[in-house]
Amino acid sequence: MFWFSFYPQIEALKTRFRVVAIDGPGVNLSSKPQNIELYKLENLALQIDELARHLSGD
Repeated sequence: MFWFSFYPQIEALKTRFRVVAIDGPGVNLSSKPQNIELYKLENLALQIDELARHLSGD
């Protein structure tokens, strides 16, 4: 899903929270993985978890 779809929510939340908007693999300007396994839900969840850990400093 394209991050801009959430623009109204981002605008409302950014004054009180740190907001991160991502494009999933192959969405908008994100690169398109050749390995279709990367599109599986469990792999997408792992990628988001990795990003969250990186951003939180864990």
